[in-house]
Amino acid sequence: MRMSSIDRFNSKWQIHPTRSLPDLGPCWEWLAGKSGDYGCFWHEGKDIAAHRFSYMYFQGPIPARLELDHLCKYKPCVNPLHIEAVTHQENVRRCGSLAGTLAAAAARQSMTHCRRGHEFTEENTYTDPKNSRTCRTCDRARRRARRQRRNKKLILGHSGASQAPSIRPPLTG
Repeated sequence: MRMSSIDRFNSKWQIHPTRSLPDLGPCWEWLAGKSGDYGCFWHEGKDIAAHRFSYMYFQGPIPARLELDHLCKYKPCVNPLHIEAVTHQENVRRCGSLAGTLAAAAARQSMTHCRRGHEFTEENTYTDPKNSRTCRTCDRARRRARRQRRNKKLILGHSGASQAPSIRPPLTG
């Protein structure tokens, strides 16, 4: 027998052990597929954001010209009590608040390693004019892979056939 959408949805999240909002309860952490940090859920023949499904199922339709905001600021959360329909202006105001921006910047600066595990040392860290850090080891690997892909395209052409790239004479005239 086929599971209902809500049964499938409920099988894909768990109560987060530490994240919670006073009076609104714990975050429901999405465990299944994700796009970026947001959960994805297959419903009625298409992928939708899991928090959108949660809101629509438990709260009702998303009002026109409004978007959903996580009150808990935890993107994998699908607890409908943590999701509020707000205007775009309000959503931007909430996520772009100076306190939130400063807290996020401080958290990034306190990281000692990049997401691939390389240590942020003076030799291995590039700091741009906006004070954003980049791991030099990861940046070199990214550039090398990009260069290899580009060279492979030049050698193989776009069709994938093994042929040399065509060189056209300059246009005259």
